[in-house]
Amino acid sequence: MPLSPGDRVGPYEIVAFLGAGAMGQIYRARDTNLGRSAAIKVLPDAFLQDPERLARFHREAKVLASLNHPNIAAVYGWEQCGASSALVMELVEGHPLSELIPRRGMPVDRAIELSVQITRGLEAAHRAGIVHRDLKPSNVVVTPGGVVKVLDFGLATHSAPASTAGSVEETATAVAGSAEGNIVGTAAYMSPEQAQGKPLDARSDLFSFGTMLFEMLTGKRPFRGDNQASTMAAILREEPQAVSSLVPVPDELDRLVGRCLRKSAERRFQTASDLRVALEDLAEESSSGQLASASPPPRSAWWRMAAVVAIAALAAVLYFTRRETPAAPRVLRQLTFESGMALMPALSRDGKLLVYASDRAGEGTLDLWIRQTASGDPHRLTSAMGVVSNPQFSPDGTRVLFLNGSSIFEIPTLGGQPRRLLDNAGPFTVSSPGEIAFVASLNGIPAPIMIAPAAGGEPRQWRSDCATTAPPGWSPDGQRLAFFGKCANNEYGIFVGPRQG
Repeated sequence: MPLSPGDRVGPYEIVAFLGAGAMGQIYRARDTNLGRSAAIKVLPDAFLQDPERLARFHREAKVLASLNHPNIAAVYGWEQCGASSALVMELVEGHPLSELIPRRGMPVDRAIELSVQITRGLEAAHRAGIVHRDLKPSNVVVTPGGVVKVLDFGLATHSAPASTAGSVEETATAVAGSAEGNIVGTAAYMSPEQAQGKPLDARSDLFSFGTMLFEMLTGKRPFRGDNQASTMAAILREEPQAVSSLVPVPDELDRLVGRCLRKSAERRFQTASDLRVALEDLAEESSSGQLASASPPPRSAWWRMAAVVAIAALAAVLYFTRRETPAAPRVLRQLTFESGMALMPALSRDGKLLVYASDRAGEGTLDLWIRQTASGDPHRLTSAMGVVSNPQFSPDGTRVLFLNGSSIFEIPTLGGQPRRLLDNAGPFTVSSPGEIAFVASLNGIPAPIMIAPAAGGEPRQWRSDCATTAPPGWSPDGQRLAFFGKCANNEYGIFVGPRQG
């Protein structure tokens, strides 16, 4: 049943239609009780005509609702919508990974950083007995703060939780009753056993992850075909190219991708935990400079000679133009040593304070932590607020502004109670005079830029003819704004304009 703006689903008021798929129609909604935004997925009629399927979806939704993890989009509840049912979920801001992969692939460090977060989300789901079955770049969203969210468990299947399962084989047997012979998912990212309609366990998701990581690094999929049938045939019969044959990557990472893409599930990584640890080891080696890249694809002798000449010329220029006084050494210090995530750092204007988001409290949420850059231990600023993001200091450094859900809050840097400043807001930036610029853009839908006083108050629309999905950058004096978006009939590009609009 199609819904329109203003319609109600329980306490949720429909705001806009976001999209549709095989698993239902999705709407943006507002929780009239809590004042937060949410996504409403209205299930298709096919579910209503199959009581067993609907009951299973209810059970799996309950399991997903119990997953309180920063890298999985939260399930808020279940509501009746006329004769149908609706799943209420976290409304995730940001861009799908499919839009963030360059044509020639991502830098290795960035791909590893995102992959670690994806595997953390998978690890939590697998421990609860959930196999995603449709893991692909369009079902992974990266928020403006750099947090990865795994979305759309609509095709997920439920098996015995990892904490109670006796073995991987037992888990596969538990899934077999509802999955055998049933091919679901997206062909290009299926595992071989999924493409054959065989029983699945968590290792199927790890193959899909390997396909995604291959694409993140190279910009290409490892298995390609002219249609779904030929793509599935390639997955079953062809061996993928080594990543290093397409782009320069470390040998360890090349082997990791190859292990994820093995045809036999028994020869892949056996758990998302093992895969996450391997990726975190690569991330540590990369940050310390110990991770060596494989040699790039061979080039002709002419190019090698040109490279040698260019390097020799550059060395000569540096030798003859160097200054007599050597430059001061650049000191790099590590400030955080969390075993989990440490994200979205922001420095105060005097450089003496650092605020960042971390899950170091071990409660499955992202909180804000603050510390002096010179010395000392971090101090927890927020708690019991779920996932917070986008921290920024006020111009005088006495407060930290941050995003929680679709609201902007502030909290004193010395600690205290957070205060809500703005509702219906997305990622934001703060100018030196103290104004907040934000875009109420959710799920990648372009919207106008809004400007509000830093102390809160009624925001004003900056320009009615421009729309974007990310907050603008301020000039140092706070009198001009720069942003990437679209204005009037122009193509997408970067625009600059005065603050007055």
